[in-house]
Amino acid sequence: MQELQVPTRAILVEVLVTTGTHISGSMYVPDSPNQNNDADEVMHLLNDERSFVPLAVSGEKGGPFVLSKAHIVRVRVPLSESEARDRVAESTPSDSSMSTLLLVDGSVLEGTLAVVTPPSLSRLVDKLNSADRFLAVISTGAIDFVQRSHVVHVS
Repeated sequence: MQELQVPTRAILVEVLVTTGTHISGSMYVPDSPNQNNDADEVMHLLNDERSFVPLAVSGEKGGPFVLSKAHIVRVRVPLSESEARDRVAESTPSDSSMSTLLLVDGSVLEGTLAVVTPPSLSRLVDKLNSADRFLAVISTGAIDFVQRSHVVHVS
């Protein structure tokens, strides 16, 4: 049965769930020769049609478990300072803006909100309404993927 298993690789993340709990661990993404960088792989996993993601808690025994995407508020993937600068530089000015997000748990997240949309959707409200399930917010040292339904307001 080993031949039926899909090869995966672990990416270190910190997850905030709706209970207010922070979970440090590893999120598993498919391991393939044409893989993107870690943050892109996590974003693809979060925004696909599946309802659960695999996660292994750091320091815990017993192996990975599955986490409901509906209860994920934010997933943080560490980035080096140069990776963060490169990500912001890759975004076109129309696709990114410095923003402050207030989340449902009362926390505030500041960074570059990167939402790629057609030129006809230039207003922030249009970008947010057309974005994927999880929004990318790039800050110094990390990229946060925030579930849109857990954002109270953006300024």
